[in-house]
Amino acid sequence: MSTAFTLRGPAWVAVRQHRRALWAGLGLLVLAAGYLLWVRLSAGDAAATLQATGCQVETENQDCLGDIQNYLDAEVPFEFAITRIGLVMAVLPSLLAAFVAGPLIARELESGTYKLMWSQSVSPARWLAAKLAVPGALALTGIGLFSVLYYWAWSTGPGEFGTRHWYEVPVSASALPVPLAYGVFGIAVGALTGLLVGRTVPALATGALAVGTVSVVMWSYIQPWLWPVETAENVETVENALVGSASVVDNGLLTRTGEHLPFSVCRSSSNEEQLEQCKAAHDVIGTWAEYHPSSHFLPLQLVHSGILLVLAAAAAFAAFRVLKRRHA
Repeated sequence: MSTAFTLRGPAWVAVRQHRRALWAGLGLLVLAAGYLLWVRLSAGDAAATLQATGCQVETENQDCLGDIQNYLDAEVPFEFAITRIGLVMAVLPSLLAAFVAGPLIARELESGTYKLMWSQSVSPARWLAAKLAVPGALALTGIGLFSVLYYWAWSTGPGEFGTRHWYEVPVSASALPVPLAYGVFGIAVGALTGLLVGRTVPALATGALAVGTVSVVMWSYIQPWLWPVETAENVETVENALVGSASVVDNGLLTRTGEHLPFSVCRSSSNEEQLEQCKAAHDVIGTWAEYHPSSHFLPLQLVHSGILLVLAAAAAFAAFRVLKRRHA
């Protein structure tokens, strides 16, 4: 009995052709989710047990060593999982683009099997839409659900050593809505490169490289400037209050007149005495910093995602234009 969710026509063919890749992706997702959940719960239980004993990690009480060791044995794998899984989430859009560009699009163009579908009253635009819609919906659903689990684990888990901050790539790339936006972007760029290149291996590499390049540029050069920064002009605030809670975008030396100088003005100082003489010569009274507080996390994520969705829309539009021009 067919239902509203029963796949038909090109959508059914797309799932049937790539069912092994889809099942493999689902299996990896389930394994990653199960591992992350297990290390998070283990670390949480160990932290609760340690807290119940009244011991702290940084203590000289010999009676606490066993409980502390048990806690660290659970906490270290948790931090390892947060970092490594977050990095995988960061490169996942490139893998998604490679799959769409290569096996999903270019391989059919290269082998000519698309002609069979088009000869059965399926238009080129409908063929491409089906190629993108079904695998894309499954991938984005998986990414969205996993992102929720990741954010919950990171934001509620204990942390002593190596805790990832909100502004670091493993966390920022894994917290909604950015991973979904990157997923849409990866699918759109993969479709465009697959149609342009038309050969499986070159299209696979080109799609992954294009998305990877945009990701590096966004995270390295554009992300800090996506929202207005705040400025601190106090030594205590800059050096103490900001560490660990804020993302410092730029900093330097503050003069008595309020001028902001870069640290490089005293770079030639070879020892502490020369450094102090340099600061006195420039009338330096402290330091300054431009930074993002943790409250900027969501605005940065939203602007970052908006840019990616605009780029994805442009790539998808270009893909359909290329398809129409070459195969209308």
